[in-house]
Amino acid sequence: MVSKGFFPSIWANDDEMTGLMSMIKSREVNPNDYERKIDFWSDMVAKSCSFERNPVFNIDTLKRRFRRDDQIPSSLDVVVMSMDDYNGRSQNWFQRGYKAVVGSIWGASGDSQMDYVHLPTIHEQAERVLEFFRREYAVDDDILPEIVDSAEFYRECKSMFANKRAYDLCLAELVHRGEVCHFLFWC
Repeated sequence: MVSKGFFPSIWANDDEMTGLMSMIKSREVNPNDYERKIDFWSDMVAKSCSFERNPVFNIDTLKRRFRRDDQIPSSLDVVVMSMDDYNGRSQNWFQRGYKAVVGSIWGASGDSQMDYVHLPTIHEQAERVLEFFRREYAVDDDILPEIVDSAEFYRECKSMFANKRAYDLCLAELVHRGEVCHFLFWC
């Protein structure tokens, strides 16, 4: 079994994990079991996105991340649908706008290749980028530059991200917050 920094101690308990890996019964049939599994796997998705430095995932990726010997979580699609339902109730226009950046994020859950975006990970990464910018770019008296070379800035902070796509999503979040203006020039 692969040990990853985000796996909780319960991961080593075969009996507990067998139960958590099993199919989630509907909330109406067993509300306690449903909530326990949804909470556990939602937390695992959040921790894995943060650990991997990548807010973008799909069901197949999660199956690989959470494989435990010969066991694969049986209900990741239900977990993602639950997270999606929560996001759908609380999302604003900007969060819906991530669809344009990533593709079809919210929709039919049957496609294990469909990409989803974990918004709390983007928010966490945005905070780290702002801290990095303030720490590395502040000149005397905490004066921050108004213009920074985008390619250079990416090179300096790319270790915070799994890939350029994750960086671009973080940058979109910072633009949305009004923390940065990002201009693209075509010649």
